[in-house]
Parts: sequence; structure tokens; C-alpha cells
Amino acid sequence: MSQDSGPFPDDLERLFNKENITLIQNNDKDFLRTWQEHIVLQTNRNELDSEEPLFFKAFILTGPERVRATLSKVLRIDLLDDKDQVLATQYHRIEDGMAQGAISVPKKMKEGNYLLKAYTQWMKNYRKDTYYERSFDYNGRGQKRNESRQENVEIHVAFYPEGGKLIADLENRLLLKTTNQDGTVLHVEGAIVDETESISIPIKTYFDGMSSVIFVPKAGKKYNFRTTNNESFALPEIKESGFAVNVSSLNPKNLMVRVQSSHELLGSNIFLRGVMDNVPYFEKELEVKTSSMTLDIPKEGIPQGVLEIQLVGQDNALLAKRPVEIGSNELNISITPMENKNAFTLRITDLEGKPVEADLSLGISQADSLDSIFLEKPIDREIGKNRPFKLQNKDRVTLFRKDLDIMTSQEILQQTKVEGLPNTIKYPFQRGLNLYGYAYNMDDELLTNTNIQIFGVSNGGVFTKEIMTDASGVLRLEDLQFEGETELVFRTNGDDTKSRLVRFEPKEDNINNADRSDEENRTKDKAVDKGDIVQSSAWEPVEPDRLIELDEVSVTDKKQSERKKTAPSVYGVIPTKVKFQDLETPQTIPQLFLGIPGVRVQGLGTIEPTVLLPRAAGMGQVLWVLDGMPLVQPTKLSEIISMVNYVDVDRIEILYGAQASIYGSRAGGGAIIIYTRSGSFLDSYNRKDANIKFQGYHDSLNFEKYLEELEKKSRRQQNNLNTLYWNPNLKADDNGEIKVEFKSPIENVSFIKLEATAVTEKGEMGRLKVVY
Repeated sequence: MSQDSGPFPDDLERLFNKENITLIQNNDKDFLRTWQEHIVLQTNRNELDSEEPLFFKAFILTGPERVRATLSKVLRIDLLDDKDQVLATQYHRIEDGMAQGAISVPKKMKEGNYLLKAYTQWMKNYRKDTYYERSFDYNGRGQKRNESRQENVEIHVAFYPEGGKLIADLENRLLLKTTNQDGTVLHVEGAIVDETESISIPIKTYFDGMSSVIFVPKAGKKYNFRTTNNESFALPEIKESGFAVNVSSLNPKNLMVRVQSSHELLGSNIFLRGVMDNVPYFEKELEVKTSSMTLDIPKEGIPQGVLEIQLVGQDNALLAKRPVEIGSNELNISITPMENKNAFTLRITDLEGKPVEADLSLGISQADSLDSIFLEKPIDREIGKNRPFKLQNKDRVTLFRKDLDIMTSQEILQQTKVEGLPNTIKYPFQRGLNLYGYAYNMDDELLTNTNIQIFGVSNGGVFTKEIMTDASGVLRLEDLQFEGETELVFRTNGDDTKSRLVRFEPKEDNINNADRSDEENRTKDKAVDKGDIVQSSAWEPVEPDRLIELDEVSVTDKKQSERKKTAPSVYGVIPTKVKFQDLETPQTIPQLFLGIPGVRVQGLGTIEPTVLLPRAAGMGQVLWVLDGMPLVQPTKLSEIISMVNYVDVDRIEILYGAQASIYGSRAGGGAIIIYTRSGSFLDSYNRKDANIKFQGYHDSLNFEKYLEELEKKSRRQQNNLNTLYWNPNLKADDNGEIKVEFKSPIENVSFIKLEATAVTEKGEMGRLKVVY
């Protein structure tokens, strides 16, 4: 079960391809239950700021071996307030097991604590606590760095007994974490004293406001943590009897587990087991013969992630628990500073010192001198020139630091029992964005079992599809690959515009809707106001067999002897040339162009006919516009012929010069505007009633673009910049090296904090956090 034994990402891609997924789900659910996804996420800062985006890089690890495979292709990011209300949602494309983006603070957001949640559709098959979650504080407008700190701050102390409880007459290890009222870590020293202050046991301070002490409490006594400033904080209640568990994870191959028991519990039988993501990886029955016993648990066969060591009684009651990180730092990252303080070389190696090729995200931010508590000591800038900086016993320090982080994580400590794995897999790996909703005609009648044509244009090109609604009138669009905002048009067959237009109402994206009937969903979902942007649907089980791919969309119409009034020209511009379709004897699209003076058609009768506007030759590209929607350039006449049935054409307009300028430089060589009868503004019905704006993959601001925009802002905003460098796309070479040189956007920075995360395709991971 070692990392080198596979499976590899390509193997997983072949195993879970779209053709096989249904078969696998039906016949091998027991196997699928173990293929959970795990998200590792790095951000450029640890708090939210109204003036600086939160940039992130996500690594998606899959399966028992936690390899970096792209089975899910969509990552959802939610920002929630303290009432679990979603304030912002983004969807990001996953490629090579990675995704990246930026989150800006929504307007009018109040100060407080917020939760960032990252997950995929596949992860919805499992418990919500398998999602990636991280808390962020938001204090309004960004504060200038290095400003003086208040001397008198309120101290908050949290206590974390290693096994979950403090047991009398046993050797207990207690962790302490000290923060101020805003959650900022504080470096506080002190001692553990009893109620009579007859004993005083100094605590050992580390970093990130964490401290540790080992002591043997007595039953019936009360203990306090007394700071050097004579502030006292009461320790948790001392239990008269019980079990204590201590774990050392510093050995790369084994976990050393020490189990202690009270004297009155000798002779009992208990179980020691290790559980990760509801999957048990080992279980051993122990007969408690002595007050202390030590066991070695091999790490081999246990995937990367947080393993909870549990002591369980015969009645399955949880007696003690201890979370521990497995395999999160299999790579070493060292840094060699150059003479230029803004240049250095990063080198990635395995535990044997061999170079490793890996993808790496790197963030550099301002730090003050107090941030040096993140390490035993900061980097000496004079070290620099020829040898890499490496802490003494760096591997042990890194593992120890991570172990403290795990033991003081509230989210992990809340997991108290093993819940059952899913009985069924309802949600396949998501390949693209989804959009579910109800289809209505203009009389608000539900269109059931009706073919609906969908047309849209995005940066990726023209989109056409035909789908039939189900018996409930639900329309399901799946595997959409739109980037940014895309306008979609819905229509169906009909004798006139009113009967052709389709109004689409998206289903409300709410997990609580899962238990509602179709009728309840339809009546409770809110209508979309004009101008609102519809988000991707993420909470409906995917039904791929409902999709029908079309090579072209063909909308037929009964010929009418009398022409109705046609749609007004875009922006009221009177066209230079116009050609109407003859409804009695309709002409093909190339034939219509032949009837327009000054327009030439070449290759008539071939598969690639072309249209030329000699009057605008050499002045730029020609812009094609269909029913008011500019198409992606360059567009060929053959694409228009495939996209629009000629009997549906209402008229063709040609714009030159100043008239075409309404479309800007895109129409430097003129504009060809095609109006269809199914898309016309006939009678009192507006084509926009059949349109929605769909938000595709989030078009995130990159760091370089953000710095360019920052230069246009005030000097105060520029000086408040915390992040000096962010690059989520670094990759080590064959020697495991990455050379980085950056220009700091702020002068005279005293200290910088560097954070890096490296992940290989096999899921091997390493982290670096230094200050210099």
C-alpha cells in the first residue's frame, strides 16, 4: 500500500471514465465507498480583508492512496457567515488535480468570523465534515502593517488534553493555545499551579501561541494556568478515573501509542483503533494488565490525512481519542537565499534527500519581528550565499509543529464517533457545471415532456443543445464548460413568437431542498429577476442519460402568407443594407447574401462558403451578430448555416463604419446581423424573457493583475498591502529546484514570511513556512 505501488492518476482516469461510471456505481459500491476525495488548500493570508483578495490554490487528492487525480473536474468554494448562510459561491475548473482562484470580500459584510468551505460534488456522497473548512476573521478595512500593538489586551486560553480528558493520577499531556479577543495568537508564558499554589509547573512555549505541559493531577483538586502577568485561567475538570492515550508521530514509519489506565480499570478489555474519514484502518483488542502499555502501529497502508486514534470500550463507548497527521510532510522544502534578499532557490527532496519534481504554490507576505515565533529562529540573512538554510532536525520540527496544529483543531476534535459509510453513491464525479430548473411558456404553463432548444455564446464558442423536459417540467443541463458570465436563450417549436419562447426558472440551490417534492420545489423556488446571475446547480443527483447532443439546432415553422411586424434593429440603428426572407419561397442563407448589393459570396455550393464585404476590405474583422448576441470571432458562414435553419431567418442587416461602431473595434470591417423569427421581438413579447445569465467557472483576478489595479488606487491602500508575492503555478525541475525572484511592491519591508506547499502527482506533500 505504499505510494510507489499506485494506483497512479492515469489509472484512476481510465477506471472512472464517463462510460464506465454507471457500471461501477451499480456493481461495486463497496469499492467506491473508500474513494473519498481530500482537499489541501493554501491561501495567501490568514484573514479576510476588504481591500485585498484572498488568493488560493487547492490540491485534490483521491482514493485510499490520496493520489492527485482529476476525477472531479469542478471545485466549489463557499463563504459562509456565523449563521451558516452562504454569502458567496464560486466554481473553479480542476485540472491535473489542482484548482486556483481568488475570493473578494462581499460588499457590506460585517466584522466577525467567517467560514471558507471547499468541496466537490462527489464529496456530497459522504459526510459534510469531510469537506475542507477553514475559519477566517474579518475586521473591516485592512490595518496598516507594523503598527504598534496595544499593551493591555484580553487573553483567551483554550485547553486541549491529549486524550480528550485530564485523568487523576495519570501522566497527562496538556496543550494550551493563547489568543486575544480577535483570535490573533499571543505568545504567553506561565505555569500550572494548584488551588493552594503549593506546586508550580512551568509550561513550555512553542509557536502560534501554543504551549505544552506534562503533569500528574490529583483527584479532587483544582488547577489553574497562571501567566507571568498573574492572570489565572481554570483548567478542565479532573476525572477520577479513566484512560489516557499519548501518541508520538515523529517516526516516519511507525506511530508509538502509549495507553495509560487508572488502577481500578485494570483487568478490563478495550479496543484500540484508527479511523480516517469513517474508514477504520486498524483495530486491536487490548487486555489492560498494567497501568501503562506501549504499542507500535505501522503507518504503511494508512493514507495521508488525519487519523483519529480511539480507545473504545466493550459497549462501543468512546473512552479517549487523539488525532494525528499521517504522511502530510513526505517532502522536504529547503530555501537558499541569494545576495538579493528578494531572490532565492527552493529545493524539493524526499525523506532520503533525492530531488523530486512537484507542483508548488508560493506566497510571500509582510511580517513583523514577532512572527519569528513561527520557527525556532528566523533565517539569518547572512547565511545566504552558498548553502541552503535548514533548521536543525527540520523534519522533526515540521512534524512536531503539525502535530500541535492537529491536536488543537476544533473541527477535528469534534469528531467523536464513527458513522456508517454511504450505502449508495448518488453523485458521480462532476465533469462540468450543472443547471437544473423548470421550463414554462409565456402563459406560465409548465412545459412537460417538451423538447427545448438552448443556445448560448461564451468565450469558448457557440453552444447549442436540445433537451427534453421530464414529466415534472424539469430541464437538466449538465457538463457545461462556460467561463465567466454566459447568456443562454431557451426556445421550442411553435407557430409564433409567443409559443416559441421558453421561460426558465432555475431550481433553488439549497441542500435542504433534497427532501422536497417536485411540486414543493417548483412552488417555493424564487423567480429570477432580470439582471440576476444564475449560479451552477450542485445539489441534484446527475442523470447523464437525459442529455442529447445535437450537431445542429433546427427549429421549423409553418409558412405564413402574411408577414408579421419584425424585430426593431439593435439600438435603433438603421442598417446600410437589409434583406428579408421570403416566407412563401424561403432562400438559403448564402442565397440571401447574394441578394444584398455590395456583398460577395465565394464558394457557393461548397462546404466552406465565405461572405466578403468589399466596401470594408482591409479595415478589420467582420463581426457576426445573431439576434443581438455578438458571436466569437472569427465566425465562418458554414458555422452560421449549421447554427440557424434558413427557414427561421427573418432578415439580414449589414452595418458599416459609424453604424457598426456600436460594437466597437470588433466590427472594424463591418457587422453582419441575422434576425430569426423565433428570436424576434414580435407582438408584446420580448426575447429577453427567454434569456438568463449563467455564471460559469469563476473568472478570478490573478495576483499580477491585482497589483496593476492597485497602482491606480490611493497611497494608503498600496501601503496596506500584505501579500508581496503569490504564484500558485511553480513547478520544480529535474533537480527539484525552483528559482524565484520577485520585486516587492512595497519598499523597506523589514521581515517577510514565506509559505509554500508542494504536491506531487502521487500525492506526496511538503510544506515550508519561514520568516526572514
